[in-house]
Amino acid sequence: MMEEFQKCPNCGKKSPEENLRCIYCSEMLPSSSGVLASFRFGRGRVLFLLIGLLVLSWFVRRYLF
Repeated sequence: MMEEFQKCPNCGKKSPEENLRCIYCSEMLPSSSGVLASFRFGRGRVLFLLIGLLVLSWFVRRYLF
């Protein structure tokens, strides 16, 4: 299996494609097509998801039980 690399926009060194951050300078890498690309969330999306789950769980407990 051949490992793919992508160039860091900050330092210019090559990091494995599935990394979210550069292994040399820790800068965020551009969106990749690797295995972990679908797990890339910003803080705003995570907060929105948590609030949505809390509201959903409150609704289920309040109206279904």
